[in-house]
Amino acid sequence: MIVVAIIGILASVALPAYQDYTTRAKVTEGLSLASAAKTAVTETFATRNSGAVAAYGGIGAAGKPTSPMAAGAPTVWGCGVSAAQALKYVPANCRYVY
Repeated sequence: MIVVAIIGILASVALPAYQDYTTRAKVTEGLSLASAAKTAVTETFATRNSGAVAAYGGIGAAGKPTSPMAAGAPTVWGCGVSAAQALKYVPANCRYVY
């Protein structure tokens, strides 16, 4: 009976940790799958950029995309969370709060 109780206690501690791990793995996979989209967006912006700088991103002159970044500046991708309670689901390289 004591062995069953010990196994139950260990399972009650390990199950939530495993669920957090699987959720974090899914988020990490989503970020890696998004890398192809990041490349496409960066290349499209670099190809079609008119050099115009707008207050917010949008469509500028001649249907070309505009960006709040300076003309010729590289596209920088980052990750982070805005709420500290969501940190347990964020991959290790993105664990900072802004």
